[in-house]
Amino acid sequence: MKKGCNKEMKKVVFSGHAIMRMKEKRQYGITKDDVINWAQKLPGRITHLSFKCFAESGRCFEIVVSDKDDIRTIITIIGIE
Repeated sequence: MKKGCNKEMKKVVFSGHAIMRMKEKRQYGITKDDVINWAQKLPGRITHLSFKCFAESGRCFEIVVSDKDDIRTIITIIGIE
């Protein structure tokens, strides 16, 4: 498998800021599983990317992610109303 392919991504982690944002009212209906599922679907290695997603609840949200080594970090989550 080629280096940088998503299948090699070992772990998705949330930054402290992302955890704080998940608790805010604006992110209601967005679960950690929603965020992790979308983060794992993003192809290749990412230096810094904002990506629009949809939660199981139908809520639209954006995630900002960054890759370092084999870890994809969720920098922030933004619920879109």
